[in-house]
Amino acid sequence: MQAFIEQYWPLVGPYITSGVRGVLLVVAGYLAQHGMLQASNKDQFVQIGLALVIGGATQAWSWWQKHHQQQKIKIALATPPPS
Repeated sequence: MQAFIEQYWPLVGPYITSGVRGVLLVVAGYLAQHGMLQASNKDQFVQIGLALVIGGATQAWSWWQKHHQQQKIKIALATPPPS
């Protein structure tokens, strides 16, 4: 899975980032329209939201890699040596 993501991220990464930014723009527009966010703060909202999403995805990926490595180690230690 990791090799797949590393291989294809340069191709799909910009589209995913752009999609997340678009979703945040829609949310910011909705919040501004309903008076929950000032229109002048929409850009800041999108920038902060994008940073949080990317940061969260980075942390989740890091956790997944460590978890996957721990699972491999547990399996390796539980497997008896060949005789």
